[in-house]
This record gives sequence, C-alpha cells and structure tokens, in this order.
Amino acid sequence: MKQRILVGVDIVEIERVEQAVKRFGDRFLNRLFGEEELSFYRSSKRRREGVAALFCGKEAVKKLFLSKNFLLPWREVKIAHTSGGKPEVRLSASVPPLFEEIEISISHSHQFAVAVAIGVEKEGGNGGAG
Repeated sequence: MKQRILVGVDIVEIERVEQAVKRFGDRFLNRLFGEEELSFYRSSKRRREGVAALFCGKEAVKKLFLSKNFLLPWREVKIAHTSGGKPEVRLSASVPPLFEEIEISISHSHQFAVAVAIGVEKEGGNGGAG
C-alpha cells in the first residue's frame, strides 16, 4: 500500500495569543506548554512571538493528527528546538505511532505566526486511530 504524506497548517494573530496570556496567565501557558518549550523563549526579546509560534506549531501538529481521526491533547506534543534553533516535534509515549516521521516549519512576523507540519503516514496506515 502506498504511503501518504499529510499536512497540518495553522496561522494565528500574535496579538490574540498575547491577550490570552494576559487574561489567563500561567494557567493558559501551563495548560498548553511544558517548561522545556517555554524556556527556549523566556529570555528572548521576542517572547510574545515565540509563545504564539509554539501555539501555532502545536495546532498544526494537532491538525495533522486530526487527518487520522485522532484528537491529540495539547500536552502530548512538544515543540523542542535543536541547538541550531530548528523546531522539532516530540510526542509522548502515549500517542499512537500514526506517522513514521513528522517535520515542522514555523515562522512569524510581528503580527502573525504560521506553522506547517508534514507527516509521513506509517506504511499501511490508511485508517484512523480509533
């Protein structure tokens, strides 16, 4: 059976994410992100863009999993960064192995953050997770 390549895309207004952080504070951040994710942006001058980029990246990965009929919880996916700054997707052990690999690209301007997640479906994986 032929493997498929699936795509998840998201775009977010940075101001909307910033307003959610102002309104809900740590409760919002801790519900969506782990400390490792946030620490990459804590000391950055671009913290507001970084948090929005993380949000956008996770949403793109969640949409990728939705294409396989699996609702991925926020904290089950992490957007980490290599030493060179490249974002990469890390899934918790409880997430079913629906993809052989997942690549992510995230970018932002002063106003918007955008992310694209591309997943190579596991061989023979034509159905959903459940």
